[in-house]
Amino acid sequence: HTASSDETNGYQDLLASKCISILRVDPAELSVEQVRVEIIDGFLNKWGCRLAGKKHVDLANRIANSIKDVTVHIKEDLQGLNDAKLIDSDLENSKQAIKNCYQEMAGIGNHFSHTAASKLLHMINPELFVMWDRPMRQSYQQNYRITADAAGYFDFMKKMQEGLKKISQSFLITHKGCPADFLAEKLRITSPKTLVKHLDEYNWITITKGVNLPPTWHP
Repeated sequence: HTASSDETNGYQDLLASKCISILRVDPAELSVEQVRVEIIDGFLNKWGCRLAGKKHVDLANRIANSIKDVTVHIKEDLQGLNDAKLIDSDLENSKQAIKNCYQEMAGIGNHFSHTAASKLLHMINPELFVMWDRPMRQSYQQNYRITADAAGYFDFMKKMQEGLKKISQSFLITHKGCPADFLAEKLRITSPKTLVKHLDEYNWITITKGVNLPPTWHP
């Protein structure tokens, strides 16, 4: 979610990091310390997940070990989704794999919340998995009865896919290329973000932060 430039750079750095690369390909090769330092402390806690921090190393190590074990357990499902992009994926065909991944991640325990599950899945596949938080779930629940479990997350992803398709169709009426590249140029983002990440930031700004778009000061 959009915050300071340091956090944005941290997100981009982690996406390109060796740790995330190993997590995608062979999570068993990661050490518990790597997961704790780079994923829990370096990303999830910086992005509001409030997991055990540096003062609770033993608990943080247990969570890190669980992250590693779960990622190994769902490795086949994750790798089957490697090339999937939310914008054009047949979600129904991938329904069971998506639900399995989310359910396993959300079941880690020790305050590893539904929010943390979605964020970690997004880091593994930033073109497919959408991040969400409690305010987003509550907002979408009002209109779509979306729950916090795996079935609800899958329904949320379907709604996000509908949104991305509408955005892309509208964009192509007057522009060429990819909306994400266009946004990167206009916002002067040196490392382009995926459309999924831009959608997450829109949700974060309008729902989590409650900002009306366009803002009242906009001409």
